[in-house]
Amino acid sequence: MQVSVIDFGVPHHTLELAPVAEACGYLRYWLGEHHSPGQASNPLLLSSLVAGVTETIRVGIAGVCLPYHSPFQVAEDARFLAEVYPDRMDLGAVKGMVFQQPAMAAAILDGRELRREAFDDRFELLCRLLLGTLPPDHPLAAVAFGWSTSSPDLWMLGLTPENAELAGRLGVNFCFSEHHNRLNTGGQWEAAPAIRRYREVIARHPAPHGTRANVVLSGVCAPSEREARELDARAPRRMPLSYLGDPAHCAEQIEEFCRRAGVDEVVLLDDVVRGKSTLREDLARREWVLRNQARALGLVGAGAEQPPA
Repeated sequence: MQVSVIDFGVPHHTLELAPVAEACGYLRYWLGEHHSPGQASNPLLLSSLVAGVTETIRVGIAGVCLPYHSPFQVAEDARFLAEVYPDRMDLGAVKGMVFQQPAMAAAILDGRELRREAFDDRFELLCRLLLGTLPPDHPLAAVAFGWSTSSPDLWMLGLTPENAELAGRLGVNFCFSEHHNRLNTGGQWEAAPAIRRYREVIARHPAPHGTRANVVLSGVCAPSEREARELDARAPRRMPLSYLGDPAHCAEQIEEFCRRAGVDEVVLLDDVVRGKSTLREDLARREWVLRNQARALGLVGAGAEQPPA
C-alpha cells in the first residue's frame, strides 16, 4: 500500500516536516487551503517552498477552494510549478466551506456571483486549460497550455458518487475524503460506492490523464492508546476518527479501511489540536508520528523512534 500525508498545520512547520516525510518513504505531501489563523491560505505558494526543500516526494494541493479563485489563474500558477518541478506536482480542487459560511464567502468573493452548480464547470475549465483540450472557439483557447508538456497530476476531491463521476468523465484522478465526510456530514457517504463509480466511468474514458483513486483518513497516533485518547479529547468530534491508538493499532485500522474501500493508496491527516503544547513540542510530536506511522505501515526508509518527550 502507498501512503501519503496531508498537512493542515502551521505552515513553517511544513517546511521541516516535508523532508522527514520524504525520508520515511511517503509518496505525496499534500497541503490544504484554509482561511484561518495558523494555517495555509495559499497552498500553491507553500507547495513551491515544499518542493524546494525536498527532492523526490510528490507535492500537491488538496485542494484549491476553486469557488474563491479564477480557474485560469490557478491553472497558470500550477503550470508554472509543474515546469519548475517536473513530474512532482499534484493539483486538486474542492468546493471548500464556502457554501456553509455565506457571509465569509461574500466578503472573499467581493461581489462576484457564486452558484453551487458552477463548481463542476469551473473544475472542467481548470482541467481543460491544463490539459490543452479547450475547444478551438473557446475565448481562452489561444492562451491555453497545450504547447507545454508539463502539467501537474489533476485530482478531484469529493465525497459523493457525483464527484466521482465528474472525475471519471474528465479523465482525472479521484480522492475520497473520509476526513471531511465525518467532519461535515456525519458520515453520510461511503468510500466504496464512490470509488466503484469512479472506476466504472474512468474505464470508459478514451484517453484519461490519470486513473488513481485514494482516500483521506484522519486520526490520532501516539505512543500508547491512552495518550492517543488524551490527545483526541482536545477537540469535540461529530464522529469518531478513522484511526486512533499506538502506531501498530493505527496501521491495522488504516489497512482495514483501505481494504473495504478498495484502494491501495491512503492519505493521512494528523488531526490533533495543539492545545497547551508549545509549537516546538507540537512539531516534535508530529515528526514522531510521521516516522513511527511509516514504520508501522512498512514504508521504505522509516526507522524506529522513541516516544516524544
